[in-house]
Amino acid sequence: MFSKGCIPDVVTYSSVIDKFCRKGKTDQAKKRLHQMYKHGCKPNTVSYTALLNGLCKNGNSLQAREMMNTSEEEWWVPNAITYSVLMHGFRREGKLSEACDTVREMIKKGFFPTPIEINLLIQNLCRECKVDEAKRFMEECLNNGCSINVVNFTTVIHRFCQKGDLESALSLLDDMYLSNKHPDVFTYTTLIDALGKKGRTEEATKLAMKMLKTGLIPPYNTLCLAKN
Repeated sequence: MFSKGCIPDVVTYSSVIDKFCRKGKTDQAKKRLHQMYKHGCKPNTVSYTALLNGLCKNGNSLQAREMMNTSEEEWWVPNAITYSVLMHGFRREGKLSEACDTVREMIKKGFFPTPIEINLLIQNLCRECKVDEAKRFMEECLNNGCSINVVNFTTVIHRFCQKGDLESALSLLDDMYLSNKHPDVFTYTTLIDALGKKGRTEEATKLAMKMLKTGLIPPYNTLCLAKN
């Protein structure tokens, strides 16, 4: 390209960086980024986000974090996609504290993770037996204006039930009502099954009746647990 007198622009460079990263060749991608500066072509957010995505997918999220920390010095501004890339990188590597911190920083900058992204992080926390932390994180996101849905609540409720902490699970159900989030079939059946297995049939029956009044039909085996 250079031999023919053509000078690549930022779009071309960013595309090349992205292609190298998709192939796992992040060292080559870095060289292209440095080449941009050398030829007077200033990398933009898309250029850096492509490189950060490649680093994160290669298990180098801490390196990506360091690069993002220098964004002001390099005169580029991370966007919602940049933060999302870094959060998922930390999440995949099991660095859940760093992932949560990235979401907090993301929110402070005015970007909001989707309910799906929040749920993926909640699931990871629950798998690490950090259900209380998952609940706090979800509540923090809700209080800071993030869109929290029934799936997010149900994921935490389900884990509390698995843990045998039904009081926390029922308390979170109350929080759902207060937040104007409507439990779905899975939310109700998770709690009814857990109550039934603990012999708390009266509470299970009341919850099943409440579920029926909303027009939701529990599975047959759930009704049997509520009655027994």
